[in-house]
Amino acid sequence: MNGWTYPRLLLVTTGVLGAIFAFLVWQKEIDRFTFLAQCTLHVLLVVGLILGFCLSFSIRKWGNGKRVHGIIDNLKLFVGSVLIVLFFGYILLSTAVWLLPGAISTYTATSEFSARSRNDCSGAYVDDPDLKRRIKVCEPAGYYVDGATLRVSKRSNALGMTIVSAVIKY
Repeated sequence: MNGWTYPRLLLVTTGVLGAIFAFLVWQKEIDRFTFLAQCTLHVLLVVGLILGFCLSFSIRKWGNGKRVHGIIDNLKLFVGSVLIVLFFGYILLSTAVWLLPGAISTYTATSEFSARSRNDCSGAYVDDPDLKRRIKVCEPAGYYVDGATLRVSKRSNALGMTIVSAVIKY
């Protein structure tokens, strides 16, 4: 532990634990109810590839660790950089969709029940007309039945949509 004083160690430990807690809260409160538009996802992929290339190039040029040699090691560095940029970009974009105001609209569609799994919530699958894809609405109010009608209220903006409320009707 060369150079690690107790206040610095306490600060780093608190920061790491705070980041883990913030990620878990984001996953539970924001990620389940926020959906990005197709255009936003495409822009995220393109920007992620470009920024991932820049990050891998800067790590290769100015990194203090062992030098990267060979095509396989360069490919691993590039793929790792792209994945890190996409991960943080998705978190930032979905939080932006959740925070930005937008037009509130309501639609009704037939739903299909989806049971809870270890890493997912229970809810209902429904076809969203604006996103033009099937989304999972987590924990709507009402009794879950296959073929029931689901009324979804959502807030849409240029980046995507956030589910405000969902009620199952018979």
